[in-house]
Amino acid sequence: MESQILKPLVNAMGIDNLPKAEQDEILAKVNRRLEEVVLRVFAQNLSESEVKKVAETLKKGEDIGEKIALISADIPLLAQKLEAAIGEEIERLKTVLKNK
Repeated sequence: MESQILKPLVNAMGIDNLPKAEQDEILAKVNRRLEEVVLRVFAQNLSESEVKKVAETLKKGEDIGEKIALISADIPLLAQKLEAAIGEEIERLKTVLKNK
Protein backbone atom coordinates (compact mmCIF):
# COMPACT_ATOMS: atom_id res chain seq x y z
CA MET A 1 0.00 0.00 0.00
CA GLU A 2 1.76 3.11 -1.21
CA SER A 3 -0.56 5.81 0.07
CA GLN A 4 1.18 9.05 0.94
CA ILE A 5 -1.14 9.41 3.92
CA LEU A 6 -0.91 5.86 5.28
CA LYS A 7 2.74 5.06 4.63
CA PRO A 8 4.07 7.35 7.42
CA LEU A 9 1.66 5.64 9.80
CA VAL A 10 3.71 2.47 9.62
CA ASN A 11 6.40 4.10 11.74
CA ALA A 12 4.07 6.25 13.83
CA MET A 13 1.90 3.28 14.76
CA GLY A 14 4.85 1.09 15.61
CA ILE A 15 4.06 -1.60 13.04
CA ASP A 16 7.26 -1.17 11.02
CA ASN A 17 8.67 -4.41 12.44
CA LEU A 18 5.74 -6.49 11.19
CA PRO A 19 5.88 -8.37 7.90
CA LYS A 20 4.75 -6.29 4.90
CA ALA A 21 1.59 -8.36 4.46
CA GLU A 22 0.52 -7.62 8.04
CA GLN A 23 1.38 -3.94 7.62
CA ASP A 24 -0.74 -3.80 4.47
CA GLU A 25 -3.64 -5.50 6.23
CA ILE A 26 -3.50 -3.09 9.16
CA LEU A 27 -3.14 -0.07 6.88
CA ALA A 28 -6.11 -1.19 4.77
CA LYS A 29 -8.21 -1.35 7.94
CA VAL A 30 -6.89 2.04 9.06
CA ASN A 31 -7.71 3.50 5.66
CA ARG A 32 -11.29 2.21 5.84
CA ARG A 33 -11.65 3.57 9.36
CA LEU A 34 -10.34 6.99 8.37
CA GLU A 35 -12.76 7.06 5.44
CA GLU A 36 -15.57 6.38 7.94
CA VAL A 37 -14.34 9.25 10.11
CA VAL A 38 -14.29 11.60 7.11
CA LEU A 39 -17.81 10.56 6.13
CA ARG A 40 -19.03 11.08 9.71
CA VAL A 41 -17.61 14.60 9.81
CA PHE A 42 -19.13 15.28 6.39
CA ALA A 43 -22.50 13.92 7.47
CA GLN A 44 -22.44 16.35 10.38
CA ASN A 45 -21.51 19.34 8.20
CA LEU A 46 -22.68 18.73 4.62
CA SER A 47 -25.97 18.41 2.84
CA GLU A 48 -27.19 14.93 2.00
CA SER A 49 -26.38 15.34 -1.69
CA GLU A 50 -22.82 16.46 -0.88
CA VAL A 51 -22.30 13.43 1.38
CA LYS A 52 -23.52 11.16 -1.41
CA LYS A 53 -20.99 12.69 -3.84
CA VAL A 54 -18.16 11.97 -1.43
CA ALA A 55 -19.40 8.42 -0.76
CA GLU A 56 -19.53 7.74 -4.51
CA THR A 57 -15.98 9.02 -4.90
CA LEU A 58 -14.82 6.59 -2.20
CA LYS A 59 -16.66 3.67 -3.81
CA LYS A 60 -15.06 4.40 -7.16
CA GLY A 61 -11.61 4.52 -5.59
CA GLU A 62 -11.06 8.04 -6.88
CA ASP A 63 -8.81 10.56 -5.16
CA ILE A 64 -10.87 11.90 -2.29
CA GLY A 65 -8.52 14.81 -1.58
CA GLU A 66 -9.64 16.93 -4.50
CA LYS A 67 -13.32 16.24 -3.84
CA ILE A 68 -12.88 17.19 -0.17
CA ALA A 69 -11.13 20.42 -1.13
CA LEU A 70 -13.86 21.43 -3.55
CA ILE A 71 -16.74 20.67 -1.21
CA SER A 72 -15.14 21.97 1.97
CA ALA A 73 -14.09 25.29 0.43
CA ASP A 74 -17.61 26.64 1.02
CA ILE A 75 -18.03 25.30 4.56
CA PRO A 76 -16.41 27.27 7.38
CA LEU A 77 -13.97 25.30 9.55
CA LEU A 78 -14.67 21.97 7.80
CA ALA A 79 -10.99 21.39 7.03
CA GLN A 80 -10.11 21.98 10.69
CA LYS A 81 -12.89 19.65 11.84
CA LEU A 82 -11.66 16.94 9.46
CA GLU A 83 -8.06 17.38 10.58
CA ALA A 84 -9.05 17.18 14.25
CA ALA A 85 -11.24 14.09 13.77
CA ILE A 86 -8.57 12.26 11.75
CA GLY A 87 -5.86 13.20 14.25
CA GLU A 88 -7.96 11.90 17.15
CA GLU A 89 -8.65 8.64 15.32
CA ILE A 90 -4.98 8.12 14.48
CA GLU A 91 -4.04 8.65 18.13
CA ARG A 92 -6.74 6.18 19.18
CA LEU A 93 -5.49 3.60 16.67
CA LYS A 94 -1.90 4.07 17.81
CA THR A 95 -2.98 3.43 21.42
CA VAL A 96 -4.88 0.29 20.40
CA LEU A 97 -1.92 -1.06 18.44
CA LYS A 98 0.56 -0.34 21.24
CA ASN A 99 -1.61 -2.24 23.71
CA LYS A 100 -1.61 -5.41 21.57
